[in-house]
Amino acid sequence: MTAPRRMPKTSEPEAPALEPELLRAFVDLADTLADDYTPAGLFQRLTGYCVTLLGATAAGVLLVGSQGEPEIRYASGDTDALLGSRRTGVPGFGQTIPLGLRGEALGTLVLLSPEPLSGGRLDAARALADIASVGMLQERAIRHGATRTGQLQRALDSRIVIEQAKGVLACAGGIPVDAAFERLRAYCRRNNLRIGAVADAVARALLPPAQILRDFAR
Repeated sequence: MTAPRRMPKTSEPEAPALEPELLRAFVDLADTLADDYTPAGLFQRLTGYCVTLLGATAAGVLLVGSQGEPEIRYASGDTDALLGSRRTGVPGFGQTIPLGLRGEALGTLVLLSPEPLSGGRLDAARALADIASVGMLQERAIRHGATRTGQLQRALDSRIVIEQAKGVLACAGGIPVDAAFERLRAYCRRNNLRIGAVADAVARALLPPAQILRDFAR
């Protein structure tokens, strides 16, 4: 009795190792502190990774246009096919992944592929979208924080200048500091001027203290 003939093993093609590329993509999308960071660049890289790493035919970011209609703003891959799918529903399989975090919507990631992304590739697409959303919201928070810091600094600078002007007026008129402030404020109200601008003029000796004190005495 002869032993059964062994069939040669056929090896299935190995799936590409995406982990290192995905890690680099995550770092890239999250790096909102880079000098060349822009929201447009962020979305362009996001769609590019969906095409080069996940095998999507095309990818685009759908945002609300100036007329209130959704429109593709940033796209990579077969953009003609992507726009065609938006108009006619064909060709390929279209999938959408929301961009945003904790109820704050940024837009929608639109993917077009010969067959639906599933399993690890769909999870990777969602992770890329989430990382991009976090990066975008982080950049927005940094920008708003910088704006807030600038506002506080300007308020502090204005307060310092007003204190300096109060001291000048108090010294020139031989009056208490509180009385000097009342004269400064009354002068500004009577002449419809901003107190910060007038205080700055007094502190830099551009406006004689006597003019404010004399105006108050009328």
